[in-house]
Amino acid sequence: MSLPEDEESERLLTVDHDNNGEEANAAESSLEAVALPLIDDSRQLGDRRITPLWIWRQRLMGMTVRGRRRRDDHLGAAELAVISEKDQQLGRRIVVQRVCMGWFVGSVVLALAFLVGMVMGLATAAWSNDIQQVIADWGKPGKQGEGLSWWPTSFSRDIIPIPCHSHNDYWRRVPLYSALRAGCISVEADVWLFDDDLYVGHDTSALTRNRTLRSLYVDPLVDILTKQNPSTEFANNTRNGVFDTDPGMSLTLLIDVKTDGRETWPHVVAQLESLRERNWLTVFKNGAIIPGPITVVGTGNTPFNSVIANQTYRDYFFDAPMMDMWEDPDLEAGSTWDGGVPARVLVESEDNTVEDEKLADRPFQPSLPSPRIRSPQDDGDALTAPPVDNFNSSNSYYASASFSDAVGRTWRGYLNERQLNIVRGQLRGAHRRGLKARYWDLPRWPIGKRNRIWKILVAEGLDTLNVDDLRGASKGWWG
Repeated sequence: MSLPEDEESERLLTVDHDNNGEEANAAESSLEAVALPLIDDSRQLGDRRITPLWIWRQRLMGMTVRGRRRRDDHLGAAELAVISEKDQQLGRRIVVQRVCMGWFVGSVVLALAFLVGMVMGLATAAWSNDIQQVIADWGKPGKQGEGLSWWPTSFSRDIIPIPCHSHNDYWRRVPLYSALRAGCISVEADVWLFDDDLYVGHDTSALTRNRTLRSLYVDPLVDILTKQNPSTEFANNTRNGVFDTDPGMSLTLLIDVKTDGRETWPHVVAQLESLRERNWLTVFKNGAIIPGPITVVGTGNTPFNSVIANQTYRDYFFDAPMMDMWEDPDLEAGSTWDGGVPARVLVESEDNTVEDEKLADRPFQPSLPSPRIRSPQDDGDALTAPPVDNFNSSNSYYASASFSDAVGRTWRGYLNERQLNIVRGQLRGAHRRGLKARYWDLPRWPIGKRNRIWKILVAEGLDTLNVDDLRGASKGWWG
């Protein structure tokens, strides 16, 4: 009987447990049924009393940590949920608004740009008297300034002459004219005598029958000066130079004689006749220099004795040796180098850069005057060159020297004290004799080094800069 009793008790416990579970589920369901309306009523209540102003106040409180804590302590879960939902809606709305505003502003800007461009185009077409249009159409048939754009002397208008010498000018694509366009006041022509004519070129392999002194230089100069000196009712027999901006500037024609000087120079003098008969040459007459549009200077194998043969009149001059003209600025009388090559110590050891720099820093020690021995072609008549004081403005125009021979190599584009002393002494000697100082064989590369040397020489008083790069010379500032 005990077992059945136990089974009955277990059955009753099971039934009671099931009843309790069902009651619990029913109670939970009833609680959920009651709670959901309460939450819904709370959200509905919140919607009724949560205004936009109240939401913004809560957002402002939430901007600080302390304010956010106070807000969270005083608000219920339902109110915080409403604020979070409102914030999400506001964020999405702000993004949409910004995208729309960006599109709108971009469209407005593009429309305004298109409108401005169209208005400017119409204005340009409508207002034909705009200054740019007037300048572009000036002088054209039917336009303002018709027939007024041409000047009798307009060949070189707007070209400012600069003190540079066009070295080996015949190598230019357009000899003479390229140098004039750059503003160079001096040009050079190497001449060779063959078959009683003067051919222009650097060596005999470059000579051609049609490239002569007359065709490349004399005849073009006659044509240019004819345009610069027109015969009009206002002026006649003028002596204007090639530069319209500076009519008084004389162009130097440096003629480098390559063949025998005594045979070649008379042909040079003869080919200058077309310039001579028009009174366009600088002349020495009765002890005075009369400047002209063209100044002819002989160099190379030009014989000095032939240049000074006529003591009362000459219309050509000599290129004197500046190497021999060094003068100590502290001495009243001039003194020259004893060896003829003042910078010899700078070029003795080509392979020892350090030693060269040490030698270059040695103090300059001039010696007493000592004439330099030349070859017969130097003066055409004697083995001994004329005394240096024989050169003056009545018979010479330039005083020239090789920069590398006279000054030596330059390191990093600067001159040391010894080299500056050489330059200053030679320039002083040239200027005391009334001559224009010129160095040839200047450094060409690197460009920065070349430009520094140019600037130093011009600052020291060099009169004419010997250049191969016309563009670089015309665009730089060397004063």
